Amino acid sequence: MILNNVIEKRKEKFRMSEKRQEILETLEKLKEIQRMEFDYFKHLGTLSTGSILILVAFFEKVFSDPTGEAWIVISVICFVLCIADSLLAMPSASNIVLYTIGIRMVLVSGGEDTEEVKEKAKKEVEKAMDKINDAFDSLKIYDRVTRWSFLVGLIAFLIFAGVNFYN
Repeated sequence: MILNNVIEKRKEKFRMSEKRQEILETLEKLKEIQRMEFDYFKHLGTLSTGSILILVAFFEKVFSDPTGEAWIVISVICFVLCIADSLLAMPSASNIVLYTIGIRMVLVSGGEDTEEVKEKAKKEVEKAMDKINDAFDSLKIYDRVTRWSFLVGLIAFLIFAGVNFYN
């Protein structure tokens, strides 16, 4: 009887360590997703900045008497919106790493396996997961605004260039 209890406890600890390992692997995947999201916003911000510089160069040097200045205004506004939105999104993407580090610390710390400690760890993990979900929800909104403002800005820029090249 005592031997069976010891065996059951060891099996339970092994199952818990498997769950912990699975959660740790999921956290690593979340960190990789975060890096890609961060780079995505960084690159769109860089592309928007470069597009504004190209627009200014076209406006000043290439076209002597440009027409369709409204397209330039639309394009610049969209690119500035894209840059601002990218800058706002990057901290949200970075916060995901902080939350995953917090979860990792709770899972790896181990310590006593009393019910009180397990319950406290569970609450901490749930709280961090809620914050991660909130961060991903805000990134979805930032993604839509950034993507559409960049595309509209690019289309307006191409229309401006097309109108002025054929005049």
